[in-house]
Amino acid sequence: MGGASTHPVRFEPPVFPVCLLIDVSGSMYGPPIDAMNRMLPGLRRSILADPVACARVRLTLIAFASEAHTVMPPTDVPRARIPFLQAGGATNFRAAFERAHATLTDGIRARDTAIRGRRPVVYFLSDGGDTGEDWLPAWERLTDPADPHGAEVVSFGMGAADRQAIGAVSTRYAFFARDRDPAAATGDILDGIAASITSTAASDDSDAQSLIVPAGAGLTPLPVDAIG
Repeated sequence: MGGASTHPVRFEPPVFPVCLLIDVSGSMYGPPIDAMNRMLPGLRRSILADPVACARVRLTLIAFASEAHTVMPPTDVPRARIPFLQAGGATNFRAAFERAHATLTDGIRARDTAIRGRRPVVYFLSDGGDTGEDWLPAWERLTDPADPHGAEVVSFGMGAADRQAIGAVSTRYAFFARDRDPAAATGDILDGIAASITSTAASDDSDAQSLIVPAGAGLTPLPVDAIG
């Protein structure tokens, strides 16, 4: 006899694409990159410890200097293996934004998350200033508000970072780590990123643009330039 299917409907939680866009230029050599390599696995553990975030987050890691490289493509957090980062080269924001846009777009298409997906969030971290070509066109493609998958950028500066540039690359939230010690600054930034990821992942599913960035200890909010 005919009738409605008795098979249960599988519910897929909305995928939350997260990209860590990390400066690994020459100014990060030594204590800064050592601290980053030591503490990045703790960020993954913080996401794993949160059942909602663990189920929803797809984590990408891009390292940029003179060029940008996807060192970990979009990956479900339980399967993620944080790579070892090495520092060297200049600081090219344009290359970073171009690589982030390409990697996130390819990852979203591969996962087919057009309906059950949040806007990606790029967490940008730098300790210097841009030394490359004009980065604004690449940033505009990455953050295009007309694109359902246009990204938000939350930016963090530390050390000798250009505060104005850190504010300019953000869409809504920008911060500077007050502590001059690289390990302390890195820890404060990654704690802030972890809090934002877990809070946003747990927020209202009906709002694909929801973004929560709690005020983190040791982080000073920066003015966000209205560009684009």
